[in-house]
Amino acid sequence: MAADEAVAGRMRRLGVKPMRASGAMRELGRVIAEDEGLLTVAEVDWERFLLALTRSRSSALFDEVPQVQAARKAEPTADVGSDDLRARLSGQSESDQRALLLALVREQAALVLGHASVETVVPGRAFKDLGFDSLSAVQFRNRLGAETGFALPPSLVFDYPTPNELAAHLWTEWSGTPQAAAQTPVRTMPLTDDPVVIVGMACRFPGGVGSPGELWDLVVVRR
Repeated sequence: MAADEAVAGRMRRLGVKPMRASGAMRELGRVIAEDEGLLTVAEVDWERFLLALTRSRSSALFDEVPQVQAARKAEPTADVGSDDLRARLSGQSESDQRALLLALVREQAALVLGHASVETVVPGRAFKDLGFDSLSAVQFRNRLGAETGFALPPSLVFDYPTPNELAAHLWTEWSGTPQAAAQTPVRTMPLTDDPVVIVGMACRFPGGVGSPGELWDLVVVRR
């Protein structure tokens, strides 16, 4: 599995590092010798693995693992990063604030993607084209949330698909002046006594029902 770069890449993103064949076979031999039938041998990046494990719900499964305890103690807190960011933004012009937030977005994206330079994070390029998947998107959201102190949605990179758009959103959050949403005119229809008319349906009916009319008869409450 480790020899397949595509598989190895997916494993690394989930926090499970590919093991060298020699080391893996040595550990497998030890497990067999000790008759441990319920033992898993893996090389784990606990910070990344915990993120994958708990991105949808919390879990205490690995709470007693020393590396997990250390990783949780090392998790960034929003207060430190956000206070520093506020200090850097305060007193700056709008253009400088926007530039600083864009630099922050690019810096955090490069860190999450494992890039050595922010130059690889092109401001106008979509995050998905930069290499983000669902796991790295959540990690990116968490890091930005810690830096800014903002409550950011897990769908952040999909709601604001480029670094430019995301930086603009962060500036809106910072400035407290949300952009006016375009409003679509709503056509009002006069109220009448006409009955409700079903103009189209697509159903897979239960209980032997074969048509919308039979479905209505099935669910209607008769007095």
